[in-house]
Amino acid sequence: MASTKTTYSTTHPTTGKPVTFTKGGRRILWITWADFGDGFVHAGFSSQDEHKKAVRAPRSSNPYATRYEATAATAVEDKPAEQPQHEADPTPAAEEAPAPVVTPAEVAEALDRIAVAHSRVAPDGQAEYLPEVLVHLLTYGLPYEADDDAFGARRAELRRSGRLPHVEALVVKVRAALRAYVGDRYNRVGVTPAQIRHAARTVRLIDGDEKQPSHWPGTCAPQRRAPLPLPLGELPVSSVPAAYDREHLFSPKEGTAEHISHRAGDVFGPLPRSSGEPEAWATWWKTAASVPTPDFLGLKAGDDITVQLSTVSPGTVARTCRFGALVRIPLPQGPWADKPYEEMYVTRRNQFGHWYR
Repeated sequence: MASTKTTYSTTHPTTGKPVTFTKGGRRILWITWADFGDGFVHAGFSSQDEHKKAVRAPRSSNPYATRYEATAATAVEDKPAEQPQHEADPTPAAEEAPAPVVTPAEVAEALDRIAVAHSRVAPDGQAEYLPEVLVHLLTYGLPYEADDDAFGARRAELRRSGRLPHVEALVVKVRAALRAYVGDRYNRVGVTPAQIRHAARTVRLIDGDEKQPSHWPGTCAPQRRAPLPLPLGELPVSSVPAAYDREHLFSPKEGTAEHISHRAGDVFGPLPRSSGEPEAWATWWKTAASVPTPDFLGLKAGDDITVQLSTVSPGTVARTCRFGALVRIPLPQGPWADKPYEEMYVTRRNQFGHWYR
């Protein structure tokens, strides 16, 4: 049985001219509109009873518009949905526009821009929250400080040039690359600039090196696993406490060390836990966590190690402190590389001998 489609009449919120829309499904009461910088455009339908709730509907799905509006929808007529025609239609159907093709090189370039901007809010290689707004702005080619007006103007410019679908597809690919090579923590727990740069490097390797295992978000290509190294041995002699848990080496903190078997540090006891309050955290970092140490779990300044991020990369220990070891990881040179290396702290070693945080 054919479904019923309803034609609704309303007026444009700016021009006041009558406009009609035809759709199936449940009855609607409002036509919703959003302004992205060049006037109100249709943004959807709403069955809400109240005008303010109807206005809120496009805001949830189009957060970058500058204005929102809802105009009352009046049902004009109902008609059955057209049945499929078995005879040839004399009027040729318009061909659909091909889906935008986004290259890995474009994704890697956008990730490099995001990493540079994120380093401004994540000093010393710390993991910080990466908001979706920053991902959108940098992928659209806007600076970190861009406001809603600048974003709306940029969208209007891209729409006029016909490139808006391509950029929107690029945003989807960049988000997919972040989820695939960094994990969902990038907009929940936090991510370091080094991890974003390594995601960009991985995308470039996949694009340009056929020897690399093919793995793009959405595919199921198998990954080559590194061979197991030689046994890691006993707990290292270290200035800080050392412990193993499920073949991972780490330095236990206060509140944990009392409940697990560990080797006491030669100089330092378990690191106190930090408070989530900003001022208390800063005090904890200055007075406890960043205190220099002769080593960290056997690592010393100048040691060459491997770091486990989205891929395994070489790194050199720059210095050690009570919190961990600060490692410098070489970066590929390019137009977005503002320095030859990225710094990040490592605090643990996995069963393969690679360090991570």
